[in-house]
Amino acid sequence: ALLEKQGPTDWSNTKGAQVVGYVIQVETEEDGDVHLVLAAAPGETNTQKWMITEVPPVWQKKKDELAAETLRSLKGQHVRISGWLYREPDQEHHDPRGTPWEIHPVTEVKKIE
Repeated sequence: ALLEKQGPTDWSNTKGAQVVGYVIQVETEEDGDVHLVLAAAPGETNTQKWMITEVPPVWQKKKDELAAETLRSLKGQHVRISGWLYREPDQEHHDPRGTPWEIHPVTEVKKIE
């Protein structure tokens, strides 16, 4: 549903959310946030089907499962991610992902067996 609705009023920054998907990429940004890029299918290469989730440094320190090393090990894994909805304000610039909506901050990551 997050990929279908992209407008600034389609969702709310005051709402929590959960998404289930496969971790396509794991990247550490300059600000220390770890981005987990999710898609519905493993190995998805169409970036229009990707969603960004972000774990800020403060959350990386709160829980072992959110530590950067642990997050990097999730590439290719099926996961459930919980956190807060956030609409990336810089989305007006060219960005190949499927939606400007993110889960940021991520507060929990669970592997799905």
